[in-house]
Amino acid sequence: MKCGGGATASTNSNWTEYQPPLTMWVRANGPEIFAGTALPHLLLPKARPNKQQQHRCTWRFNFKAVPGEYSLHVKLLTFNGFANFDNEKCQKEQVPKDPSRRSEMFDVQNYNRSHPEELETLEKMNEGFVNEFALEKNFSHHRGLEGFKLYDKFDGCCEACARARGCKMWTMPGANHYDECELYFDNVEDDLDFLDKDNGQYLGRERNYSYKAQMLEEFPTVRMRRLGATTTKKQRDRRLAVASNELERFGSGKSIQIVEKGDSKPSVKNEEMRQCNLQDERFGVSDGRWVRYPFPDESICPPMRKDDDIPGFREFMPFFNGTSMPAICWHRDDLTQVATTCAETGCSAASQHKWVSNMRETNFYAKWEPYNCVYQDLGDAEIQDCINRKNIVEIEARGLSISTILKNFLHQKLRNVNMTDAGAGPSTDGEKVKKSVRLDTLKIPHLLWHNSIEKHQAELDKFANVTDDPNVEHYFVTGFYYSSEREPHVQVDRSLLFSQMEYDALVPKGYKMINGFDVTAAFTYDTAGQFDGMHIVGPPIRSIVTKFFHHLCL
Repeated sequence: MKCGGGATASTNSNWTEYQPPLTMWVRANGPEIFAGTALPHLLLPKARPNKQQQHRCTWRFNFKAVPGEYSLHVKLLTFNGFANFDNEKCQKEQVPKDPSRRSEMFDVQNYNRSHPEELETLEKMNEGFVNEFALEKNFSHHRGLEGFKLYDKFDGCCEACARARGCKMWTMPGANHYDECELYFDNVEDDLDFLDKDNGQYLGRERNYSYKAQMLEEFPTVRMRRLGATTTKKQRDRRLAVASNELERFGSGKSIQIVEKGDSKPSVKNEEMRQCNLQDERFGVSDGRWVRYPFPDESICPPMRKDDDIPGFREFMPFFNGTSMPAICWHRDDLTQVATTCAETGCSAASQHKWVSNMRETNFYAKWEPYNCVYQDLGDAEIQDCINRKNIVEIEARGLSISTILKNFLHQKLRNVNMTDAGAGPSTDGEKVKKSVRLDTLKIPHLLWHNSIEKHQAELDKFANVTDDPNVEHYFVTGFYYSSEREPHVQVDRSLLFSQMEYDALVPKGYKMINGFDVTAAFTYDTAGQFDGMHIVGPPIRSIVTKFFHHLCL
């Protein structure tokens, strides 16, 4: 394994060019908060008489710290995270129905819960189905797979077999009703992920080598995931591994004290900096950190309370009114109450294994600030002036779950703002036109989930050119800095790669990018809804919305 992944001597420190073999998340939490990915660095060997010279590989994360105490956290996320995949290779074959052995209950995989005996009947059919295939294909070992959030069984089961070393085939359903699918192997010895390394025994012998149903209270320690097609050696070498959430973290939480050097230069004050522009959102150009400020007391902002006026939003969001409160009150938060709710089956049990840190503070106040420019916090009056001046009749958040989160934070900023009437205001040709603004997430978690690199590029090529569209102003938000893989392929390396592809394809067509990747890195797990490392809420979303209004209005 090369220290630099795909790097060469001429490669700079760009993450997507390096494609490091290990992706390690780093955060330094102190007076300022820095977070991102450590990149590999090859150290020159030390001179050792009469001994072979060996290079050493280290991972380095650079940040410009101000003096103070910092807690350091490092978490291994992926191995070969840039590995591509092709869903077209996931071929499936419909098994012919056999009314003499299987009923409609088997086809729909459902039973009357008021009649428990029906579950026993269903599982007997499932087990018979699985055993038939094992016998027909001469597989002496098979095991079921129960996923915590296996929404798309076809994609999930195919990927599970691809990553389980030695897996030759999979079927749906699994032997037990709660097994999403069954994985088949020539021999139990081939199922290397099925081996308990502590005692040398294979798991689940009480079910004839079929996996004992994964208990939610054990999640995620019993789940191992790898990607490795078995057709060629090159493909086998391109395995993707996602680290367990309970993997020991190097020096996690270790505190260090950074002292000021005598020759340190004074920092530039915000009022002396230029206004940020869209070029500052680019990857490799965006260079910022979270800067802490004293938590505003009640002489500035009213006591913090939950905003109950936002329908359907389950997560904690402090109440904010841009008319009666100063704009600085927008950035207050209580991180102990953020991302504590569950909406899906099994979340409450899995959350017992959640990874949290000292970032979860009761009175949290910090803002994302670049080093070379300033984002303006706009209050109600300034946003209203912007709406009137640009003749905006609608601001719409588009996408799926992430856009719903954005929509709720937009609601807070717009609760006292009135859109202009449709058609008000002259256009260049003297006619009345309406102006709509779209903030689109492009459904990027779902694109990561289902699309290969080639398919993603093909879909981007289909986007229309909106440069000269007088009626709509188009913005899109990049993928977030994900710290887990809730569905197959939805992880941090691909999020960065796909976001860069979107910038390259869409910005020349008139779309405007808002960088959500960098601002979510520090909060990637601590404030993720359901602790899933993907639906990040709280301060990063405020930063995205702040940047959106800044670019829209200034």
